[in-house]
Order: sequence, then structure tokens, then C-alpha cells
Amino acid sequence: PVTSLLMALGMDGEEILSTFYTKSSYQRDGEGWRIPFQPETLKGAKTLSDMIDADTGEVVVESGKKLNPRLLRQLTEKGLKALKATNDDIYGNYLAEDIVNA
Repeated sequence: PVTSLLMALGMDGEEILSTFYTKSSYQRDGEGWRIPFQPETLKGAKTLSDMIDADTGEVVVESGKKLNPRLLRQLTEKGLKALKATNDDIYGNYLAEDIVNA
């Protein structure tokens, strides 16, 4: 596998993940999570649930909508910085770095 080749070239697991995948930083926010709004990673995706502005609590995109470049640009221009996520929203994601209790 390619992973073995990359490790033989001196890369560790974290370095391989950071090279080939986009990282998102999840921060605990009350009962949910706060994630940065990264339009470049959302382009072309379809929302599975409502997208909620973490700062205002306002629904900015309804469930089932396709995130096209125009819509993402509008959200950026409105100043959207972070989204609210539930525990269910983060299931299926992978950890790129060790969790540290700070």
C-alpha cells in the first residue's frame, strides 16, 4: 500500500493525514460543537441537516440544499465564521491528531 511507501520515506501517520486531507478543528460549545466555516471543503456537498451559525444560532442553510460556489460566497460575504454541530454531525470523522485535555 501507498501508506507503507510514505512511511518508508519518513512520514508518520499525522504527516500523511495532514498532507492528503483537510483538517477541521472542533471545539466544545455547551452541548454541541463549534467548527470553522471552510467553504472550500464544502463546495458541491449537500447538507444533511440545517447549517447553523455558531455565533447567532440562525439557520443559514436549510437541510437538503446543495452548497454551490455562489451560496458559499454569499455566506462568506455575510461574515459567517463558524458553524454549530451536534454529536451526531461528527460521527464518522477521523482524528488527525491526539486529543489533549487543555
